[in-house]
Amino acid sequence: MDYEAKRPLVKQIDQSLLKHAAALGSKESGPELTDVYRLQGLAETHRYLRWKHEFQPGEVEALLRFDDPLVVARRCWEARDPEKGFPICDLLQESKAYERFPLLSPQAREDAAVLQALNDLLDKNMSDFDAALGDMTEEEIAEIDEITSTREIYSFLRYDHEFGRPEAELLLRMENPLKFLVDNYPCYDLVALATKALDGVIEESGKEVSLDPRHDSKDAISAEKPSILKQLKESRQEVRQQPAPAEHSKGDEVR
Repeated sequence: MDYEAKRPLVKQIDQSLLKHAAALGSKESGPELTDVYRLQGLAETHRYLRWKHEFQPGEVEALLRFDDPLVVARRCWEARDPEKGFPICDLLQESKAYERFPLLSPQAREDAAVLQALNDLLDKNMSDFDAALGDMTEEEIAEIDEITSTREIYSFLRYDHEFGRPEAELLLRMENPLKFLVDNYPCYDLVALATKALDGVIEESGKEVSLDPRHDSKDAISAEKPSILKQLKESRQEVRQQPAPAEHSKGDEVR
């Protein structure tokens, strides 16, 4: 299984390990040895799942059904037979994990599905953007701020930013939310953006809407930004279509 397929689970176990570490450090009476060993066990399971385990079909989805998949995975690890490897789905059944550990609420599962749909759309937008570069060289790409900004903002949105469900649902109404977010980056208030959308201000993706409350209202909507990438590609095309200069023979040279 490639990394992208297990990314939602990786994100959950990352957050779980950090949560348990923070809880241990803030314990009023101070941590006990059993607390430290428990955290160590969670860290070992986290490392194994993140970097070593070869996930089989259904294992990622099974763990994501739980409120704290890292704790559940640790219990399965403790119950495993080392000679049989780490068959997560079988161990979940054998340990009665679905009865013993809290499952995600239906609301939480719906929220996760909406956020995953947005991530999938952002991935598609980024893939389409890269495909539009065509045969441009790396040197040409490196000189265009629009390309660098798009890639950096995409990376931030996908891996470091947390969208709320209302924001995600709004962005999913757009065909190209990545372009919209890049054009308006940084978005100071997506709630204001949602209000504008409900008022019919945003009718299509790609329109620039000022999200910074420091901007004047008259600047709230502007025409779509001209694409530097588009301009460059058109310029290169024009150069290619121009006839090549005629070559002169030595006999034609002016003496």
